[in-house]
Amino acid sequence: MEKQFNFVGINRGLKVLLAVFLLISFAGQAAAAFRAVDLNGKIRSGDYTRKVDNFLVILDASGSMDSQSSGAALAGSSGLNKFEAGKEILKRMNQTIPKLPINGGLRSFGFNSCLSWNDTVLNSRMTQYTQSGFQNGLDSQSCASGGSAMNMALDHAVDDLASAKGNIAVFVVSDGKTGAARTLPYAQYLKEQYGDRLCIYSIWVGDGEQGKQLMEEIANIGGCGSFVSATNIASAQNMGNFVESAFLQKGPGRPKPKVIGDGDGDGVLDDRDLCPKTYKGIRVNEIGCWVGGRVLFDFDKAEIKPEAYHFLDEIAPLIVKAKTVIPDARLEVDGYTDSIGNAEYNMDLSRRRAQAVVDYLVAHGADPDQLVARGFGKENPLYSNDTAENRAKNRRVQLTTLPYK
Repeated sequence: MEKQFNFVGINRGLKVLLAVFLLISFAGQAAAAFRAVDLNGKIRSGDYTRKVDNFLVILDASGSMDSQSSGAALAGSSGLNKFEAGKEILKRMNQTIPKLPINGGLRSFGFNSCLSWNDTVLNSRMTQYTQSGFQNGLDSQSCASGGSAMNMALDHAVDDLASAKGNIAVFVVSDGKTGAARTLPYAQYLKEQYGDRLCIYSIWVGDGEQGKQLMEEIANIGGCGSFVSATNIASAQNMGNFVESAFLQKGPGRPKPKVIGDGDGDGVLDDRDLCPKTYKGIRVNEIGCWVGGRVLFDFDKAEIKPEAYHFLDEIAPLIVKAKTVIPDARLEVDGYTDSIGNAEYNMDLSRRRAQAVVDYLVAHGADPDQLVARGFGKENPLYSNDTAENRAKNRRVQLTTLPYK
């Protein structure tokens, strides 16, 4: 028995092949989609900053733009006439402009229903720039026909920019097919009104040499802008370079982090060191001030014990030397007691202990103006007063440099 063709299987196979073909086609289209270069990172880093405060786009919507040409072919797009190509270039420019506090506007010229049968129309007045706002103005101009009135658009641009403060960029998008004799004087007049504040960028949407020379001359009148072909800035990278050159300038860069040192080498960084000239290697507290050793006292006594003489004999010449290096440095001499006895008596005892140390240091050359004696009684014990040994450690005079920064 002969096999019959399985039309169901064939149909399914065709469907699968068709689905694969469509996926490949759509994937190709997606790959060709324009993905704008993100320039915002250059702004955030400080490497670049805003160059212009205002920009105005002048779009050619005249009859000569309603035709295709090889020069209107853009990367990622095909089958566009020159007017559509001009709008596409502006759409890509709009997607690439970084977030900047600038004003933007759009004016078109031609003579058609989309211009309400006027020679030129302000599609989007000069106002705070937003990507969506500019695109809405661009979408409002949906057709091209009629004579070219670039001269009138340039003339009206003078009034469009009347309230603009700071630097201005004017972008003229056209095939340049208009009379040079009647157009260039208006470009010159626009430049004269705003001088060095204004730069003109001409974006040529055309082919051959017709119109190119006029667009170059318009850019040259601006003196600080440039002439570009739409096809040359159609790619994401080239558009990014174009927008960067027109809207941004070199910035100061991100400030380098301040390196905080330790000038006196005491282990406390200079921003926290309130005694910035202590001798290297000596013990300091958290604010960089010297914390000297302790002089211990017998119970209920304010007399310095002989075993403390050696320590104080070493401290006295250092205090004398410190005055020549740090005239405003002072040494705090703090007296303490243990917990035995009433508070009033202990306060007096602690003061006498502190004064005894001060008197000893002065007798060995220290300036009394450098020394501050204070008594704290039984406050601030270093150890708990629960044993005789701990109480002996709390009966002390402690030396600390006062902040002098």
